[in-house]
Amino acid sequence: MKKLLPSLVAVKKITSSVPRESFSELELEQLGKLSLEASGLINPIVLRRTSMQSYEVVDGHFEYYAAVKAKELEPMKGEMIPAFLLEPENEEVLLEQVKVLRQGRIQAVIPVNSPVEPAVNPIPVLSEPERDRQPIDTPLELTPLAEEIKHLKSIIQNLESNLNSRVDSLTRKIERLQEKDPIVAIEALLQQQFKAIQQELEVGKSKASAKSSVPKNKTSAKSSVSRNRKHSGLTVKELKTMATKMGLKFPTKILKNDLLDIIEQAEAQSSN
Repeated sequence: MKKLLPSLVAVKKITSSVPRESFSELELEQLGKLSLEASGLINPIVLRRTSMQSYEVVDGHFEYYAAVKAKELEPMKGEMIPAFLLEPENEEVLLEQVKVLRQGRIQAVIPVNSPVEPAVNPIPVLSEPERDRQPIDTPLELTPLAEEIKHLKSIIQNLESNLNSRVDSLTRKIERLQEKDPIVAIEALLQQQFKAIQQELEVGKSKASAKSSVPKNKTSAKSSVSRNRKHSGLTVKELKTMATKMGLKFPTKILKNDLLDIIEQAEAQSSN
């Protein structure tokens, strides 16, 4: 059987068959505040799992409601409570232990009656005037709650190391989970960039194919126009001479079709 260690369980996942009204609200508040100051209860409760995400109290109903009160006072700090979980391999022995502990508590609350022995020095009965003159010197006795609080404070240090080790273990698990998140984010970012590059390549291919088809059409159109033009039979030199006489300006190095365009545009403007 593995070593018995308490587990941290969320208070909101636990239910109790004992009504909360069975306990003093003042005492629940006192213990709840003490548990917040100590960052937990020193007396773990015993729970039985009712589903994957819920539990019921087997022993420690008072401690459970004190934890509920602590969560009401400070929701973030009082969210968890230490508890022993009943498992198939330890349920029988833990229930037997709970039974023995309950019997011990009952015997402590109800002491066994012992025969009353006569007092060695009986207290004399005083008359009314004499009683009024007597000083009041009654020793103060600790209430059961004060004694329990004193006992709780004395055991806090013993369980503090155990609780700290469990908190450290949970912290390491959280850190490992957080380390995985950046990797997932980077993978998603790389996938997005890869898709964007693919889209750019596809757009570039489509533009390139469109551009490659345009010059052929333009060339064929120009060649057909040049064959049907009025001055297409003249050479470039003759066309330059004609353009000079018409007072047109043109670059020294110019294509024949471009020179024909200039001349024909000038003739069209003069006719209008």
